Amino acid sequence: MITVTYCMQGADRWQLRYDAAGDSDKAALPYGSANPWVEKDDSKLWRKAVFHVTDARFANGHPGGTDFSIDCMGDGDEFVSFVEISRDIEPGPDLATMQGSVQLQGRPSPPSDQWVIPLTVNLSGTGYAVTTDQWGQFTLADLAPGTYDVWVKNMHTLRNAKSGVTLLSGANQVDLGELEEGDANDDNCVNISDFSILAAWFLQYDARVDFNSDGLVNITDFSLLTSNFMECGDAEVLGPAPSGAVQR
Repeated sequence: MITVTYCMQGADRWQLRYDAAGDSDKAALPYGSANPWVEKDDSKLWRKAVFHVTDARFANGHPGGTDFSIDCMGDGDEFVSFVEISRDIEPGPDLATMQGSVQLQGRPSPPSDQWVIPLTVNLSGTGYAVTTDQWGQFTLADLAPGTYDVWVKNMHTLRNAKSGVTLLSGANQVDLGELEEGDANDDNCVNISDFSILAAWFLQYDARVDFNSDGLVNITDFSLLTSNFMECGDAEVLGPAPSGAVQR
C-alpha cells in the first residue's frame, strides 16, 4: 500500500507509476477510483491518495533505476509532503474508508506537530479513537458503506457534528470543520468551570488547558477559552443537524 500526502493546488492530474511484474512503468489505480490518476480541484487543501498494488516487484526496475515515481502528466506542478509504503491486505470491494480532516484553533500553519491530537470520532453510535497527523487528518478504514451521522471531539474542544455523511465503497474525504477550544473539563461546554481549571494551572502545565498543544499554559490559551466562552457543542458542520446538535 502506497499512501501519498499531496496538496490540491492546481486543477490538474497526477499519476503514481511503478515497477510491476511484466510492466516496468505501470500506472497505479487510486483506491476507490475507476481512473488511473488523481484529480485536483485547486482547493489548496492537503489530501491523501491510497494505492493498493498487488503486482509490484520493487526491484529497481522502474525508469531511472527506481521502484516508483509520481508523474505530473505535464499539466501542472505537484506538491507532495509525505509518501508512506506499507505491506497491507487489500480491503474487500464492499468496504469504505473515511479520510477525515479537522481544523484546529491557535495553531501555526500545517504541517506542525501541534496539529497531532487524539480525537474521539462517533459514527451513528459507534465510537473510534484516532490521532490526527500534522495536517489535522485521520483515516478510518474497513467501514460498511452507508449514510452516517458523525461527531468528532478532542478532550479540550467542543464537539462538532455532521449529518447525512454518505460513505461509498473506497476512499471518502470528509471535512469535519474547525474544533473550538476551551473545554477543559470535557463536558462539551466552555464556562466558568473551565476558566477555574485554567486559572489554577496558569503559567504551569496541565494538558487539559494547553488548548493549542504548544506545551505551555499561558495567555494564548486564555484567549482561546475566552473566544468560545459560554458556547456549547454540538456545532453542526453543514447540512441538517443530527439529534442534539446545535447550529452556529
